[in-house]
Amino acid sequence: QGDSGGPLFDSDNDALVGVTSWGYGCADADYPGVYARISDQFPWIKEVICSSHGSPKPSFCGDNPPPPSPGPPAPPTPTPPSPSPPSCVNDPIDWNDSGGAEYDCDWYAGEADNCAIYGDDFANDEFENDTAKKACCVCGGGSSTGPSPGPPSPGPGPGPSPCPAGEMLFEVEVKSDYYGSDDNLFRVQEKSGGKFKNFWKENITESDSIQTFQKCLSATQCYKFIMIDRNGDGMCCEDGDGGYKLTWGEEVIKESKFKNGSRQRTKFNC
Repeated sequence: QGDSGGPLFDSDNDALVGVTSWGYGCADADYPGVYARISDQFPWIKEVICSSHGSPKPSFCGDNPPPPSPGPPAPPTPTPPSPSPPSCVNDPIDWNDSGGAEYDCDWYAGEADNCAIYGDDFANDEFENDTAKKACCVCGGGSSTGPSPGPPSPGPGPGPSPCPAGEMLFEVEVKSDYYGSDDNLFRVQEKSGGKFKNFWKENITESDSIQTFQKCLSATQCYKFIMIDRNGDGMCCEDGDGGYKLTWGEEVIKESKFKNGSRQRTKFNC
């Protein structure tokens, strides 16, 4: 098509974020246009630019000669009996930017320029530290002590389990569609200091099935549940009869088919 190669430009951040890849027809209102994400191919783009660009080259090409060939490997360093705690921990540990789960702190560490180019962009409002420069150690963020650990995450269970005094059982029953293991996950956030912070995350590991997750939560805290569909078309009904049900204590507080969209949020005990 004539539009192929056209730009998708983020005017708020003055950045080229995509290039037209393909679509049905031209600007058809019933079908989305598909764009290639610039950040995903940036290493290749940089290689092509730096190999063919005349002098002076862009600053990201660098002027240093290639490093010398490595010599013989050094002997292994003995492991100390009591290792020191890390000086920096990604906060939160499971952070990713708004582009999806694959764009996490490890992705930003993969190329030296990723933090400088994208570290303030693609903010994920599900996290208090919403950008890479706030959440990732490699980008200058993170925490020197690490995030506050949440209670351990139990595996799926068939029924309710007893909780200690001052806590109540929260149960999530998920009925996934045909693509549930690829598209679906949920998070639970706890309100602290006026903000909601993630402390429990589960990926849906099976498609076209029912999975149940349980956790004992404080009976005095305010929580937010977020059901996520990465594909943006919900969990019902074109690709199966999906949905989810939330139970707090013995009361069903939400039952949804989640027919479209990428997120549904439910506050409870607030």
